[in-house]
Amino acid sequence: MLKINLTELFENGFTYQKIQTPCEILEVISKLNFQDTNEKYNDSNAPLLTLQVPENIQEFFIKLLNEYEEPFTQIYGNFLQRQFCLHSYRQGDGLEWHNDASRNFPINHILYLGDETWHESFGGHLSIKNNHKIQKIFPENGTLVSILNWNPLFLHKVEKMKLPLKRYSLMCKSGY
Repeated sequence: MLKINLTELFENGFTYQKIQTPCEILEVISKLNFQDTNEKYNDSNAPLLTLQVPENIQEFFIKLLNEYEEPFTQIYGNFLQRQFCLHSYRQGDGLEWHNDASRNFPINHILYLGDETWHESFGGHLSIKNNHKIQKIFPENGTLVSILNWNPLFLHKVEKMKLPLKRYSLMCKSGY
């Protein structure tokens, strides 16, 4: 049974693990229309984005998260809302250091979809900074990352993609 690791989440500000993702999800995502987000992020290297996440993908993610978040929601109550988006990274895309701090949305979940194996030389990995330590998480297919958004000092970035590989991230903000 997939459950969020609360100890890791509260000590480090994040937690991650590998999960099984159905193949058809990647097929659906690869056919979506993504929009340029350069203006949104004020960055010419920002990824492409779509807020139109298909219902079947939202349903898959909600079902997964309802079970996964149970240890958190037993303490803090059930989430009342979720916001979804999908990012598609191209060669040269990335995001600089930032935080997504929000009292209304305490947890962000990122599910990576794309290539099964990933090497640091590809770029595109998530770097998380907490207490002056930097942790790198590679965007391998099925990697689920949960980030605690209550701390505005907790920073993360996406390294620029160095190769033209498939790198999608399905994001869900869980909130009240």
